[in-house]
Amino acid sequence: MKVRFSQVTSLVMLVLAGVFIYGCFKIFSVSQPSTIKGKQQFTAQVVVTVEGTSDATPHYGIFSILLPTDWTVDSVWYTGGYTGACAFLPADSADAEKGGKVDYWTNELETRYPAASNMHWVTYQSDSSNAVRTDTVPVTVNVKMTPSVKQGTFNLGYFATDAALDFTDPSYFDIKLDNNITVSGVVAVDNQGPQKAEAFSLLQNYPNPFNPSTSIRFGLPVESNVTLSVYNTSGKLENVISSGKYSAGMHNVSFDASALPSGIYYYTLNALGSDGTTFNKTGKMLLLK
Repeated sequence: MKVRFSQVTSLVMLVLAGVFIYGCFKIFSVSQPSTIKGKQQFTAQVVVTVEGTSDATPHYGIFSILLPTDWTVDSVWYTGGYTGACAFLPADSADAEKGGKVDYWTNELETRYPAASNMHWVTYQSDSSNAVRTDTVPVTVNVKMTPSVKQGTFNLGYFATDAALDFTDPSYFDIKLDNNITVSGVVAVDNQGPQKAEAFSLLQNYPNPFNPSTSIRFGLPVESNVTLSVYNTSGKLENVISSGKYSAGMHNVSFDASALPSGIYYYTLNALGSDGTTFNKTGKMLLLK
C-alpha cells in the first residue's frame, strides 16, 4: 500500500481525520515525543475507538493533516481492529464515497479549522474500504512525519471520522488539540565531502508536499550525462530542471515550481553513464500552494 510549531503566532496543528467504519468515534490516547530535533523523523500514534452501528456498506477512512508547509508527512497507516495504509487525496478530488454531505475534506476542514498563514491542509484516504463491525473496535492511526529545522514548541491536534460521515453529530468525530512537541536543535549532517553512490538512484523529493521549492536527490555510481525533467499528469513536459554532465556521487538539485499551479507532478531522471550504463526512473511529487 502507498501512501509522506515557536510561539502561538506560528501555531501548527496536525489534524488526523479518519477511522474506518460508520459509527461513533472517540480518541482514546495520543502518543508522540515531547522533544525532537529538526529533520528528525518521528511517528505520532493516535488510538481511536470506533463503535459501529448497523450499516451494510463498507466505508473509507479519511486522514486530513494540517501542518506547516516546511513539515513533511512521510506516510500514514493504521493497525489494530482494522489494518491498512492511506494514499494522498488531493484537495480538488472528492473522496471515494462521492455525493455525501462532505466530499472535499480539505476544504471543509479549512472552513472549520482555518490554517494559519504558514500552514496547509493535506488529506489522506484509506486505500480500501472496511466493513462495519457493531462491537467497539480500537484502531491505532500512525502518522510518520519529518519537521523542518525551525525551532520552538508546536501544538499538534488530531481529528477522527470517516468518509460516510459529516459534522452534524458530535459523535461522528472526535478532536484532541494542544499536544505540544518541542523542536530543539537539528539532526547532525555529515559534512565530510561528496557521498559515494554504489548504484544509480532517484530519491523522493524533499519536502513533499512542497511550496514552491523542493530538492531532488539522485545518485550516480559513475560520471554520467543527466537530464532531470518534470511532467504533469497528462505527460506534458513542464520543465527541464537540469541537463548536463555530473560526476559520480550523490547530488541535490533544487526545483522552483512558482510558475506552476498546485497539483501532482512527476520528475524523471535519465542518465547515461561513462561506462555505457543507462538509467531511467520517475518519482511523484505534490505541489500545494
